[in-house]
Amino acid sequence: MEMKDRIKQKADELFRSYGIKSVTMDEIATRLGVSKKTIYQSFADKDELVDEVVGDLLTHNKSCCNKDRAKATDAIHEVFLAMEMVQQIFQDMNPVILYDMERNHPATFQKFLQHKNKFLFQVIKENIERGQKEELYRADINTDVIAKLRLETMMLPFNQEIFPKNKFNLVDLRQHLIEHFLFGVSNIKGHKLILKYQQQRKKPNKMKTNPAIKFLLFPLSFFAYSQSFAQQTNAFTAKQAVDYSLKNSAQVKNALIDIEIQRQTNKEITASAFPQINGTVSINDYLSIPTSLIPAEFFGGPAGTYAPIKFGTKYNATLGGNLQQILFDGQVFVGLQAKKTAIEFSTKTAEVTQEMIKANVYKIYYQLVVGYKQIESIEANISRSEKLLHDTREIYKNGFAEKLDVDKVEVQLNNLNTEKLKAQNQLEAGKEALKFLMSMPQKDELILTDSLTEEELKSNILDESYNYSDRKEFQLLTLNAKLDEFNIRRYKVSKLPIVSGFVNYNKNAQRQTFDFLKGNGDWFTTSIVGLTVNVPIFDGGARNARISKAKLGLQKTQNNIEQLKLSIDNDVEQARLKMKSALVTMESQKQNIQLAEQVYRTTKLKYEQGLGSNQEIYNAQTELKVAQNNYYSSLYDAITAKIDYLKAAGKL
Repeated sequence: MEMKDRIKQKADELFRSYGIKSVTMDEIATRLGVSKKTIYQSFADKDELVDEVVGDLLTHNKSCCNKDRAKATDAIHEVFLAMEMVQQIFQDMNPVILYDMERNHPATFQKFLQHKNKFLFQVIKENIERGQKEELYRADINTDVIAKLRLETMMLPFNQEIFPKNKFNLVDLRQHLIEHFLFGVSNIKGHKLILKYQQQRKKPNKMKTNPAIKFLLFPLSFFAYSQSFAQQTNAFTAKQAVDYSLKNSAQVKNALIDIEIQRQTNKEITASAFPQINGTVSINDYLSIPTSLIPAEFFGGPAGTYAPIKFGTKYNATLGGNLQQILFDGQVFVGLQAKKTAIEFSTKTAEVTQEMIKANVYKIYYQLVVGYKQIESIEANISRSEKLLHDTREIYKNGFAEKLDVDKVEVQLNNLNTEKLKAQNQLEAGKEALKFLMSMPQKDELILTDSLTEEELKSNILDESYNYSDRKEFQLLTLNAKLDEFNIRRYKVSKLPIVSGFVNYNKNAQRQTFDFLKGNGDWFTTSIVGLTVNVPIFDGGARNARISKAKLGLQKTQNNIEQLKLSIDNDVEQARLKMKSALVTMESQKQNIQLAEQVYRTTKLKYEQGLGSNQEIYNAQTELKVAQNNYYSSLYDAITAKIDYLKAAGKL
């Protein structure tokens, strides 16, 4: 596989697990065991990498979908195949991936929307046309209109204003909408088939799942979850959330399994240094005894002629044992020396995985904490607007204000309520994404108990001391270099002779009749002790080529170590600068909020006294909202910068 394909494959794997925004080019390089420079030789930036990964996904799924649609028995069966896949989709992909794509990679997101609005629309339209041809759907419906209607209703279950989450189950709602669509477009014949598939769907493993249809529900199935089991409530601090994720994450579990796999590999290497003992049992029945030619003169015949003689017996049996012991094999001895380092490498790989999950959980956790604080500010703004609306109505009743003034305040209040609803929906989506990252069942409730203070953000962030060796990725590359050195030694000692000893012991019996088990015949003993020396003489230069390749591999690892040092320096400095900037902005915007609140109160008082206008109040409230948004943005920037700094310095 070419390096570019390897990069895309690893990026796709990480994007699905952690979302797009949380995965950096550094993390992709570390997982691949290459330098970041290697990635930038294939991709100009992360935008290009994301675009190609998503582009490949769209192309692949178009191909699979077109093939698998043909496998469906009929148009209704095709829809039921799609229904079966919804429950499984969120297990394979992080729910935050679409949000990340829309916010941080708009060009790629537009490509995805084009896929949805063109390809998916065509799939739905062709399904309707297929159902009409099969005389399962009504012939009098307009396919374009119904296809567009179906395309848009696919997203309705996720509109919280229409279907609040606390009143409607997303999975049941989606199923009702699909069945409503099917019954609406189907004729009597189609209705009977729908009922048949519904009965089959209730039976386990009755309907085949269609992997290509899975992608067709990609945009609407991220947050689908089942509520078939009792809900569990988890109230977690940030550290408890990290501990939970490290305990339950499939990535961490697999990394720990890799350690156990390496232990078993080490046992296999160790076993080759022990005696190898084997036993043999053989019984031969000569249907025709071998014939040999013997000079006839031995038996009184004429000289120069040969007489055919059969030697041996019809039945032969052999019982034996064999012991082999390696006395010297340089490659085995190097392998035994490398066992400890190999275990350390697998362990360190698991620690790198744990640290990546740890950083991502902290970031999303505190992003949600900041979001909840922002909602508190929105609620305070709503409270101020409600009071302003009440006062303005009273002023209007007394004839000192216009109806337009009341309407303006009411519009402001409605906008604030909408803003609050959007913020709450985003927090819910973020919480579901956090649960996914933590490997927590979507049906469970997660409560965040940690708060965030400015004092915590400012503590220890300006610590100038850090060591490269504290960074898990640096430790991993150092161990990788040691393994490369063992590899060089292994190929070098392959030029040395291999010495092994052996002992063979056999019992042999020969019979004309098959009576080996009666114990009344002779068994003849053969035993031998020997020494074997296998001396490499000429292999066409293959061993030298292996040594050179191993040395070049070590040079690459050393180059990656030097590149990682530069990357660590850059990451630490960037995090410090971002932190300092965020703290300055945060302090400035905090003062701005206080000033804006004072301006709002003064402006409102002037308005109530007839000395100011409604527009001045609107401007004051707008400035207050800007200051609040800037403050919370800097607050989140500060916490992410601190996490990035601690991770870069190996202190997370």
